[in-house]
Amino acid sequence: MQHLVNAFWRTVYRLGYPCAVVVWRLTKKAGKGATIAVWHDGRLLCVRESYRPGLGLPGGGLLPGETDEAAARRELFEEVGLDLEPALFRRRRALDYDSDGRLIEDVLFEVELAAPRPLRIDQREIVWAGFLTPDEIRRGEMQKGVRLYLEACDERRPALV
Repeated sequence: MQHLVNAFWRTVYRLGYPCAVVVWRLTKKAGKGATIAVWHDGRLLCVRESYRPGLGLPGGGLLPGETDEAAARRELFEEVGLDLEPALFRRRRALDYDSDGRLIEDVLFEVELAAPRPLRIDQREIVWAGFLTPDEIRRGEMQKGVRLYLEACDERRPALV
């Protein structure tokens, strides 16, 4: 029975997302949110959503009155089941980019896990989550936010001589 419930919700996401894209394009309203880059042992946590292609990072929009930090913690818990201490979150720069006709203004947080932690996904919005090396991510399809984040990581890394 749970499989049918999950399939129903995946269908709702797949049908609802294109409708949301139309509204965003018509209203030109920017999306404000938080994105979380979780690292462990040189691997980055990526998610695959049920309603759009490519690998993404956990994250999402701010609720009314919610801080960036609170949104980051909530989204990480909702999407992959990680309930992490606030002290682990390092605020980085903003990720501002256009996606699906909408300006996205995300605050980026990084987390470095000393030990792996179990992931829990809902099989509705998120259908896969796992840790991948940057090279593994680049070999597949990725969402724009992931590409921009990996490019920023490359810029921070000192050049080898």
